[in-house]
Amino acid sequence: SYIRYPGSSGGWAQGAAFGAKLAAPDRDIIAVSGDGFYMFGTPAPAIWAAVHHDAPFLMVVYTNRSYTTGTSAVARTFGADGYAAQGGYQGGYFDPPIDFAKEAEAAYIGVGRIDRQATLFQDHFISEAELDELLSRNAVGELLGWPLDRNGGFLLDDGGQDHGFFG
Repeated sequence: SYIRYPGSSGGWAQGAAFGAKLAAPDRDIIAVSGDGFYMFGTPAPAIWAAVHHDAPFLMVVYTNRSYTTGTSAVARTFGADGYAAQGGYQGGYFDPPIDFAKEAEAAYIGVGRIDRQATLFQDHFISEAELDELLSRNAVGELLGWPLDRNGGFLLDDGGQDHGFFG
């Protein structure tokens, strides 16, 4: 199946891919987007949700380091006499280019990692005993002090409470 949004809603691909995978879990889902629309659609929540709900999809991002949604149309509409053309407005340009693999990694395991090289451990925010406890509970990352498992889920304490480990 091929699903295409014919309108001008940039950035919908990753959310649509996640929804398509939930609707058809046995099918391979591939989403394609340019880097501008990809970033416009705030992809991190869709990536996190896909991991958290075991609904993987492949995201292909064509990279030209820019988005022209509001710039090309303005230049075409108002022509050479328009402010965008006269002012030399280039539009959205990503410099340096975005590292999409790192973005997906951050959405997948959180901001920090949990291992012996983790900043939280190296800077003595957590003790060796606390680190060992987290590792024994299969923590792989943390987000603002909330330990995460490999699926991006928060680890719960023994009483089933969902609260930060470091606080």
